[in-house]
Amino acid sequence: KNRHSWKSGDMVQPQADMALQWEMAGEEGNVALQVPAELAANEVVTRLLGDNQQPEALQRSNQALRQRCEEMEEWQRRSREEREFLSCRFPGGPALVERLAMENHSLSNCMAVCSSLYTCQQRVWLK
Repeated sequence: KNRHSWKSGDMVQPQADMALQWEMAGEEGNVALQVPAELAANEVVTRLLGDNQQPEALQRSNQALRQRCEEMEEWQRRSREEREFLSCRFPGGPALVERLAMENHSLSNCMAVCSSLYTCQQRVWLK
């Protein structure tokens, strides 16, 4: 049986190595999930199974996920536009940032050496 074309009332089973089985029951298209015995007593699994048997809860959850997805896509679009704008407006920006970061690192190393020398010099003076 083709796994991707089934009708209400058909049994859909994943490959043998998978632990969960999905089963279609009745004409309404209710989905029942059979879980392995070791997961059946798990509180989270039990709660999720209960939630999934409530169509309104699934619809609300799906709607919330769709909204978050749309928000994420909008954020990605705005970020991409901003990045494109900034790269056009300041074409040398990334190179400048890289050069300044290297310069900052070099100066930090120099400060560490100077601080170490100053500490050594003070020890000599105190003796």
